[in-house]
Amino acid sequence: MTYQLGAMKNELDLGFRFLYERAFEQLINGTTRNSSSGNMRDDEIRTGYARSAFIQNRLFLTNKLIVSPGVRFESFLYDRNIMRDSLAPQSETRASLQAANFFKSYQGWVSAINLVKDLPFCRRSPWICATAYQGRCYSAGQALELDAELSWNYEVGSRYTPSAGILFELTGFLLDFSNQIIPVSLSSGGAAPVL
Repeated sequence: MTYQLGAMKNELDLGFRFLYERAFEQLINGTTRNSSSGNMRDDEIRTGYARSAFIQNRLFLTNKLIVSPGVRFESFLYDRNIMRDSLAPQSETRASLQAANFFKSYQGWVSAINLVKDLPFCRRSPWICATAYQGRCYSAGQALELDAELSWNYEVGSRYTPSAGILFELTGFLLDFSNQIIPVSLSSGGAAPVL
C-alpha cells in the first residue's frame, strides 16, 4: 500500500506465510560396504507447522534516501514421534520401540532495518545499502530443553553498473551470535546422551 505521511511517500508491505512439513527419518547401518539394507538404528517421524507474519514500511525521506524498518512474528510447532533411538537408556533394549512423543512450540519476534542511499556522482544510479536484523534459531537433534540461539546481523554494501552488462557489487557482513548451540558431529558418534 502506498500512502503519504505529511510530504513523505511511504510504501507499506504486509505478509503471511504458512508452512507444513512431514519427514520420515531412518538411519540404517549396513553390514557391508555395498549393503542395500541393514540394521535400523534410528526411526522417527517429524511434523512441523510454521507461521510467519511481517510488516515493513519503506519511508522515502528524499528521492535518494529510503529507510525501511520491519518486524516479523514467527511461530513454529513441531511433533517428534521417536519410535527407535540409539540413545535410549540402558534399561531399554535397542530393538524395542521407544515410542516417545515430543510436542514443542516456539514463537518470537524478529526485527530489521534497512537503509538505501543513491549516490549522486554518476548517471548510472549507483547506491549503497545497510541492513541490521535479528536472527533466531532453534536446535535440531535430540529433544532437549534448550534456549534459542540469537544473533544480530549487519550488512553494508554497494552496487554499481558502469555500462550495460557490467555490474559491480561489494558487500560486507558481520554476524554476532549469542547462546550458540553446537551439536556433536556425526563423525564423533552423533548426538551425545544427556547425563
